[in-house]
Amino acid sequence: TIVEDNETVIFGDFSHYVIRRCLNPILMRLEERYAEFFQTGFVMFERWDSDLINGATTPLAVISHNLV
Repeated sequence: TIVEDNETVIFGDFSHYVIRRCLNPILMRLEERYAEFFQTGFVMFERWDSDLINGATTPLAVISHNLV
């Protein structure tokens, strides 16, 4: 959903944009919650982070929405 001050489109050179994995994937097996129906549930959690390295030399243009 587009809300006020929400950045929806970014233009520019993304060669200095870095994405890294902060935490290895964690997979949890949930047996007791679904045992009544003879089922097994799984939940997976993974954490990521990103940043623009050296943003002063390669700026990105952002379109933000101002709802009135």
